[in-house]
Amino acid sequence: MLVLALAARAHAGQPLTSERILPKRTLALVKIPNATEFRRKWNGSSFGAIQRDPAFQPFFADLDRQVDRLTAGVKRTLGVGVKQVWNSLDGEVAVGLVHAHDTGLALVGVVELGADEAAAARRVAALNAALAAGGARDVRLEAGQAEIISWTTGTDDDPFKFSFFRRGTHLVVCQDLNALLTVAAAANKGPAETLAANPIYQYIVDQTRPSSGEPALAWYVDPVGALNAAIGDNLQDNPNRDLITGLLSKAGVDKFKGIGGTIELASAFADSVSRVFGYVEPPASGLLQAFVLPATRQSPPAWVREDANLYMQVNWSGPRFYQAIETFFDSFQGQGAFNALVGSGRLPGTEMTFRDAMSELAGPIDIAASLPTSSDELFKQPAVFAIRVRDAAKSQAMLKAIGEASGAKLRTVDGVPTYSLRLGLPTGGQAVEIGFSVAHGSLMVSTSPAYLESLVTRSKGKPLAQSLMFKAATGQFPAKTSVLSYSRQDRRFELLYEEIRSGDFKLPLYGGIVTGLGLDFSKLPPAQAIRPYLQTSAGFVEPADKGFRMIDLGYWPQSLQEPASKRGN
Repeated sequence: MLVLALAARAHAGQPLTSERILPKRTLALVKIPNATEFRRKWNGSSFGAIQRDPAFQPFFADLDRQVDRLTAGVKRTLGVGVKQVWNSLDGEVAVGLVHAHDTGLALVGVVELGADEAAAARRVAALNAALAAGGARDVRLEAGQAEIISWTTGTDDDPFKFSFFRRGTHLVVCQDLNALLTVAAAANKGPAETLAANPIYQYIVDQTRPSSGEPALAWYVDPVGALNAAIGDNLQDNPNRDLITGLLSKAGVDKFKGIGGTIELASAFADSVSRVFGYVEPPASGLLQAFVLPATRQSPPAWVREDANLYMQVNWSGPRFYQAIETFFDSFQGQGAFNALVGSGRLPGTEMTFRDAMSELAGPIDIAASLPTSSDELFKQPAVFAIRVRDAAKSQAMLKAIGEASGAKLRTVDGVPTYSLRLGLPTGGQAVEIGFSVAHGSLMVSTSPAYLESLVTRSKGKPLAQSLMFKAATGQFPAKTSVLSYSRQDRRFELLYEEIRSGDFKLPLYGGIVTGLGLDFSKLPPAQAIRPYLQTSAGFVEPADKGFRMIDLGYWPQSLQEPASKRGN
């Protein structure tokens, strides 16, 4: 009894947060721990700086107008707009995804209304009065310690319903009444039944804490829980339901227990810091083995030049990947089954089997790219995907046979055979031309044959590994990593920016966004105004005892710029 009393007293001393309200099996959570602090940090970052820049004021003023137009219903109901509501919030703001057995998935909002319960109660009373004054109709019911108020607004032909209850200083709101009852039941049972008591969630929180203070934003996803909820909802009466869940377990997917992270803005050493932790219950098994990436010393190869806008290296290995897939498949079908079905198949025009080809792809994978300069380049962005090979001569012979069998065009660049092949897009429209070659000890595939040829040619530019900017961006990373990434924006981006600004940026998705939001990009200033905000970022992934850790740093714009005399581009 003494232990229980001490535990209850410890819980009572902890501040109320969304994790101590939402159910233990909450499937996802996004939260801003402190709205006031978020606004302060945002204003101190480059994102806030560009928003305050007089040159961008016409665009952001028009954006505010469009938001007011799209959320006019909120103002009609509450008497104030969304922006005024956001600016009035001082504490926590969160959205959780929960699963109610009767109605499925539902989003639940949790908002801190005041510094104490009296202030929160006054704000709830004011909210109820505003809703009633706007013609909304309410129904009240008791759920343990919570009084749930269900409101209906709008017309009888087009009603809008939502419900909420107050828990201490927090308002908990949801459109789905059944889901809200599920949340209220968990909160009424005490902290042991809330997300705060979920050990996976808490472990991820501990692994992604900022160096000091609270993050600007935090998030969490339970992938296994979400998958099981989806299977349960969609295959409720399907006789194959147990078979599917059994296969997922056999594949090791059920060991991926959770992933989450934090975003820190305007920190002491970076404009933004993103920390992510993926919780994988050890040891990884089944198909998850195929995605295990051991840590090693990573550095860009010499053919990647400092003018690359994006670079990434992934410590992937063809033989390791093949063995994991083969082991998983053979566990169902028997020893040698995968090799008989897939591995022994020959590549077009060659005597090389699929297994032989995978054994040649020793890895790692290197990806290098330049920024697209127009919408035409988005589907043929200058980018190359390269996998290092064991035997360049053998790989060249394989590529030659495949190129001839597929009808690819051959071109020799500095004595190196390169191939190009035109492919139609499944969505129709302009075809894409793919380039491929074996050069610099790697099998290279590119969305731009011209960009591939520029990399095959022995350039005189400085290698990225020797760039002062790259060294500064990655200098504090661990000695061994599984994935290394680096990106920088430069004046190539200005060409795409001007195309957006002029209205010549023509893509179906882009057009849909503009139509829906009413964005007027002609109100953006000329491209030189964006130059102070062009950013450099770098990140890495490394294995951890119970999964993997990812960290990405967005540096202050131009803080890593080299002197013009030292730039190689």
